[in-house]
Amino acid sequence: MTAVPEMMRDLWHADPGRRFNAVNALEAAGFEFADLRPATLPLVPVVVAVLADPRSAGVTVHDSWDPELPVRAKLLELLGTAATAPAWGGTDDELRAKAAAVAAGVEDLPRPDLLAGYEASDRLGMRAMAGGVLGDILPYIEDPDVRVAHWALFAVTRFAQLLQPEVRGAAADGAAAERVVVAVEGLLAVAGRGDGAVSVSGAAAYALGELGADTVSLLDHPALVVRACAALSLSTAGDARAVAALEEALRYTPANDDWLHPGSPLQRKRLHMELAQAAGPRAGSFDELVPGALVVATPAAESNEAGWGPLLPAAFPPGWPDRPLTSNQREFLGRLVDDDGIWGERAKYTMPYFAEVGLPQDRDACQTLLDDPDNARRPRHQ
Repeated sequence: MTAVPEMMRDLWHADPGRRFNAVNALEAAGFEFADLRPATLPLVPVVVAVLADPRSAGVTVHDSWDPELPVRAKLLELLGTAATAPAWGGTDDELRAKAAAVAAGVEDLPRPDLLAGYEASDRLGMRAMAGGVLGDILPYIEDPDVRVAHWALFAVTRFAQLLQPEVRGAAADGAAAERVVVAVEGLLAVAGRGDGAVSVSGAAAYALGELGADTVSLLDHPALVVRACAALSLSTAGDARAVAALEEALRYTPANDDWLHPGSPLQRKRLHMELAQAAGPRAGSFDELVPGALVVATPAAESNEAGWGPLLPAAFPPGWPDRPLTSNQREFLGRLVDDDGIWGERAKYTMPYFAEVGLPQDRDACQTLLDDPDNARRPRHQ
């Protein structure tokens, strides 16, 4: 579709109120909350057409987090949102089976399966058009406006995910794989560049990890945000440079939570938490995570159990009670003991992490452990 319906032309109207109303109407019709609605599929090519229209360049719209958000950024947000739910529910064949179960009135289906069954036709339709849309939106990851580029990275990643074998199943073909390869190459180019906004390069590295792409080549990037986001990819597991990048990035908590400003919508949680989640299991010893881990354990880091929790097994590996605490173990635990936010009412969330590694689930007992230079709280094996 190349023609833009008259009702959508208000998206670049001179009156900002008309632009705002047009965006609201479009979003409400088919792009809210990652829900698929009857209008979503037919509206996707309309949004792509508006995006490509030269009149959409340089036009802004008021948004709750940005009063002058580029219209193109908003349109890319809508597209990425529309491609989110279609990745759920299993492969194409599994979606069809859930639709058949719903049609047959099968009782006691889990709610996600029930919703997938109801939306199966629309999810399959979105998957079928993903390749074409991906090709149309890929150029915007190079947009000079970082807000447009960030939302383009979001939309590109979501549509690329719809083409992957784990989503399409038997329906995945060579053409789909080639489109994903082209998208990955584009993302690598953005992530690897040495100029431009490092937040965009970092978000591109993050997106590559979401797609399961190889990011090893980015571990030598001059920008820490790129190296750290590249290290989140499973492709870098076993590479000492990845652990080093994750540790170094943790030193900047909580400032690192804003490294992808104005924010990568791909992020599932605060960035430092994802860095810690990746770093903890990969470290050969806790010393490899210092000083970054110590920063995360400091109240000033504004973290919680989702940040320091994944680091505890590295700090207190099996057999630790049979050995005196190292200075790094002592410092890490001491910072946690000093953090009032870990104890009291919060303990019901935090103490399971302590229990998992065999630490006392009591603040005074942990302090006693710190006060014992020989770690003699219980007999050690001879």
